[in-house]
Amino acid sequence: MFLHSVAWLSLFLTFSPPIAKDIERGFLRNSAKDLYSLFPTTTAVNISLPDPFSFSDELSNEQAYFLIHGIFSFYRTIEFTWESGAAWIPGRPGGILKARWSFRNARNNIPSLYSLFFFISRETDSLGVSGREIVWKILEIKAERL
Repeated sequence: MFLHSVAWLSLFLTFSPPIAKDIERGFLRNSAKDLYSLFPTTTAVNISLPDPFSFSDELSNEQAYFLIHGIFSFYRTIEFTWESGAAWIPGRPGGILKARWSFRNARNNIPSLYSLFFFISRETDSLGVSGREIVWKILEIKAERL
């Protein structure tokens, strides 16, 4: 079991899961629609953001979409980059991706810089007769101001 966990950890740290590109694309396009498909449909998404948003709650995928859409309406992404490889969480089927997000308030042009942490987890989608596919979903987004 330990060797299996070590092997999974090394693979997880070496390769970024496909969801990383999808998250990056959503932020660079300021597109809540791109991020919507990455939220789970059966569980809540925990989102915690400091000032200027001052928000922390568990949301459905639709509520998360409207929150992100509202944020992207007033704050434009300047830069979104991954800071490190994914960190595996022992005993849990997922990991944490860390990114730097700089954005500018569209009303007053004031820039801000955050560290974003995405807790992602594997989820199985049914593909009918052909089998099952493992996809990644965002279960939690946390941010800290830099």
